Amino acid sequence: LNQQGVDELRPNSVDQLVARLLAAHAGIQAVILDPAIGLIPYRTGSRPYTPDEHLEIVRAHIRKHTADIKAASAIPCHALRRVS
Repeated sequence: LNQQGVDELRPNSVDQLVARLLAAHAGIQAVILDPAIGLIPYRTGSRPYTPDEHLEIVRAHIRKHTADIKAASAIPCHALRRVS
């Protein structure tokens, strides 16, 4: 996530964020094994990927965000507050 993404997601509760993750997971599950799908774009304008490639990209993306969250959680909460 970039700062804009963080700012947009900040008002969401943990339950809302989990719901978004579950919806994304369900969307991937619904199509990833469908042989009629073929190649899958990861983002608008990117080249299409095979299902295995797509899953690897998603896995790496999630791992990066997990590492970011772990690193941020090591920062004292008062250091994360925005300066007005």
